Amino acid sequence: MQQVASGQAPPQQAIRPAPDPVLQAAIEADFKPVSFEFADHDGRKNSQALCQEHKLHVCQKCAIDWQPLNALAAMFSGAPPDAILPPPNVVQPARTQAVNKTKEEGNVSDPVLFLPP
Repeated sequence: MQQVASGQAPPQQAIRPAPDPVLQAAIEADFKPVSFEFADHDGRKNSQALCQEHKLHVCQKCAIDWQPLNALAAMFSGAPPDAILPPPNVVQPARTQAVNKTKEEGNVSDPVLFLPP
């Protein structure tokens, strides 16, 4: 048991609410498993996603396009290992645009049913 100093309240544990069964069912109804594998690129191990069956970035047969995700991964991993990250309040427009574009493409290609609380 953890001891608490005099006058201090014991730390509270975060309680996760139970998932809404209706919302969970709606999310799972649209779930489509996607087979992929990682491949080395430009000397970086496991840095790109490919269609598992055909080993392609864009696979027409599987209807998968990993190019936006791979471009985003390359942007994040392109910095040298000893690089100093900018402060969190510095906005990098190119990175923000790439993240938002990838997010919006995912939202359009796989819409999820959102129910009001």
